[in-house]
This record gives sequence, structure tokens and C-alpha cells, in this order.
Amino acid sequence: MSKKIVTGITVAVVILAVGCIAWLYVSGQVRVSWGKTANSTAAIVCDTSVVDTYNAAMNYTVRSGSAVAGFDEAGLKKIVTDIKAKSGYESDATCESMLFWIAIHNNDYNSAKTLYASVKKLHDARVFADSNIRGNLAIFQYEDALQQINPSNNNQEGGTGGV
Repeated sequence: MSKKIVTGITVAVVILAVGCIAWLYVSGQVRVSWGKTANSTAAIVCDTSVVDTYNAAMNYTVRSGSAVAGFDEAGLKKIVTDIKAKSGYESDATCESMLFWIAIHNNDYNSAKTLYASVKKLHDARVFADSNIRGNLAIFQYEDALQQINPSNNNQEGGTGGV
């Protein structure tokens, strides 16, 4: 009788352990790989402070010296300059996403098109932008935003922005 109890407990522990490992794998908490794998960790160039600065500039509000609500245009230009001065910004989805939305805001189709390709490539590699970016949308909506400023679709001048 004692041997049956020990065997039953052992089987239960093994089943529980296998179930836990399977759950961790399915939930994405554990990865299994063989051989050489690429490092999937992306460098953070545009950190929380950059995102906060961008969010403040993209906040549609009445600003000092103005009677109407608007964006902080000077702040947006400074963000573009600051981001482009950082080494490795092209491989940071957060930097590229913010630059994309600034290009969209500026109706700069050519820059936005290039930035869309960059963001899409990073997205496909599972490198995502900070989810706290004001006004950021799902990747499929980037192309919609790009098409809205496409000069061939709406007879606007493209490439006039500062990005």
C-alpha cells in the first residue's frame, strides 16, 4: 500500500510539473531554442523621458502666447533634432514611430513613407514601440495614415515637413 501511495504521488508531481512547463511555454514565459539565435532585445534609444517630451508636444492644448489650442510645433522640431542626434535611433521602434507621427503631422509624405517601412520592418521582427506614445495606433493604421497624406491621392504637396 505504501509503495502505491509513493508511486501515485510521484506521478501526480510529474504531471503537475509537465503541466506547469507546458503552460509557461504556451503563455510565452519560457522559450525553447536550439542552436544560435539572434538577440531579440532591442536597444532603447528613445526612453521614457523622450516619450514624455513627445507626448507633451503632441498634446492639443492652448499654449502660452496663443489664444487657440494647438500642438507645440517648436517642441516637435526639437524632438526630431534630438532623436536624429542619438546614435542607433533607426533601430528603436519608439524613435521611428514618433518620427513617423511627426512626419504625418507635417504632411511630409516622403519621410513618413520611409519611416513607415522602418517601423514595419521592426514590427515584423517583433520590436515594438513604447505603448505610451500619444496618438500611436496599431501598425495597420500607419499605412492608412500614410495614404491620407499621399500627394497622389489628395493633390496635396508632399515632402514639405521638417522630418
